[in-house]
Amino acid sequence: GRFLQDVFTTMVDLKWHYSLLIFTSAFLCSWMLFAMIWWLLAFAHGDLQPRVPDSDPMVPCVTAIHSFTSAFLFSIEVQVTIGFGGRMVTEECPLAITVLIIQNILGLIINAVMLGCVFMKTAQANRRAETLIFSRNAVIAPRNGRPTFMFRVGDLRKSMIISATVQLQ
Repeated sequence: GRFLQDVFTTMVDLKWHYSLLIFTSAFLCSWMLFAMIWWLLAFAHGDLQPRVPDSDPMVPCVTAIHSFTSAFLFSIEVQVTIGFGGRMVTEECPLAITVLIIQNILGLIINAVMLGCVFMKTAQANRRAETLIFSRNAVIAPRNGRPTFMFRVGDLRKSMIISATVQLQ
């Protein structure tokens, strides 16, 4: 329950092999989902019907999609932007253009989350506590008319700590 409240922190705290498994699964699932969508789009538009060359001038939604395998390859090509080669979206189907945009945005989100997690894991954010030092002495002195327990916290890094909160137990 508690780990699902902050998915990003949970991903950063996971061991490397679990993180890699989750990201690989996310990519594979998104490629498969969009492969199904591309295949259904081609099927609904009639692009999968056998055609006699030079007799039917019908323009497909996506060129060179003839099976689920080619739809899967097109899905990978779209999401990782490795180039279309022979497969590309035509202006025949506005829905195909919309699916292309949605798949690109989803791919960017997956990449951003993955890169953020990798950066946080390699930056060793959990070692941040080792760069904080506390004063040897503490005092109780009046502050705003009330006795207050005070001590100093020092940061050994040059970067600033923003919105820091301290809880004493």
